[in-house]
Order: sequence, then C-alpha cells, then structure tokens
Amino acid sequence: MLLREVRIEDAEALHQLNKNQLGYDVSLTFTRKQLTKLLNDSEEHFFLAWQDTNSGELCGYVHAHRYESLVVRPACNILALAVSKEHEKQGIGRLLMQGIENEATKRGFDVIRLNSGTLRIQAHYFYEKLGYVSHKTQKQFIKELK
Repeated sequence: MLLREVRIEDAEALHQLNKNQLGYDVSLTFTRKQLTKLLNDSEEHFFLAWQDTNSGELCGYVHAHRYESLVVRPACNILALAVSKEHEKQGIGRLLMQGIENEATKRGFDVIRLNSGTLRIQAHYFYEKLGYVSHKTQKQFIKELK
C-alpha cells in the first residue's frame, strides 16, 4: 500500500469513490474538470490517495483546503474522505487522516475541521476515535442561482 498525492489520472477512481461511498453522482467530465482546477491550486487545496501497490487500485482519498474567515483562526478543512467498500475496516481512513494531519502541520495549521452529515453515524464514531470533537449541529441552506 502507498500513500501518495492525487494525480489527474485518478479522476475516474475518485469519481467512483464519490459516487459509491459519498453519494455524489456527478459526471466523470465534471470530476475531471474540477480535479484539474483544484490540483492547479495547491496552495489552497490538497489531496492524498491510498493506492494498492499490487493491483494499482486507488482504495481511498482525502481532500482538504485552507479555511479562513474573520471569526476563526486559519484551519485545514476536510472536504472529503472516502475509502472503497472493499477496503473499509483496514485502517486506510485512519492513515489518510494521519497523512492530511501531517500535511496540515507542514502548512502551518494547528487545527483541522470537518463537517459530517447527521445520518453518517459510523463516520462520527470514526472521527471521535481519531480525537475529533463535535461542537455544534447546524443545517446547510442552498439557493440555486440562475
């Protein structure tokens, strides 16, 4: 197994992970376009992947970015963490999180934040086991602009 940076060639595997594990059913074209854009913005966005060195399969990934506002100190914000169903419960998620924590420390952050949907109870247990603390409940509001 190998922890490495995400590459544009990973777009199809990321697309499948996002669809199957996170429920985001966007097109592969959209995934590839966004991945290209975000990889070119490495100051703001950073990714790590976990790859099976025998099969070459991408088993999981984590995506984070710089989070800054007027009311909180700068933080690393995790936007996505996904591990394939076949590779769950093997420590890959933990290793991805350790990797992103190390990268956040290198980038000068002293806090990591993330959001997790209220129905993702198993994910909440996972984050708590890693030392993350839930400190509020909130709703997300969206308005489509035309």
